[in-house]
Amino acid sequence: MHLNRTLGIPSVGERQSMCPPCRGFTPKLAEFYESYAHDKNFQIIFIIFDNDEDSFNEYYQEMPSLALAFHDREKKQELGKKVNVSSIPTLILLDEDSGDIICTDARNRVVSDDTGENFPWYSS
Repeated sequence: MHLNRTLGIPSVGERQSMCPPCRGFTPKLAEFYESYAHDKNFQIIFIIFDNDEDSFNEYYQEMPSLALAFHDREKKQELGKKVNVSSIPTLILLDEDSGDIICTDARNRVVSDDTGENFPWYSS
């Protein structure tokens, strides 16, 4: 089992490119990813729910990671429901093999454990 293989950011609702909390968190997450993804063996799958493709592309350029395609709305909705997203930005940690959610508050962990010392994180 590879518990630290996949991070996801399912986000729903308003345009993320106009979301101040999303704008504040994205640079922190990008820095964490660039610093630790290789050594900690994880990947981020960025899920952006912007309503127009130009906004999607502009926002995605800020992340050095993978993303679901703009037009893959059905898959984005499915993932958003699976992880029960109630606010944005949301960062969850998934087990790559099983797809099980192992951490629902990874957004807070990126900030509180910015060196990744305790990664992978687990929800209590």
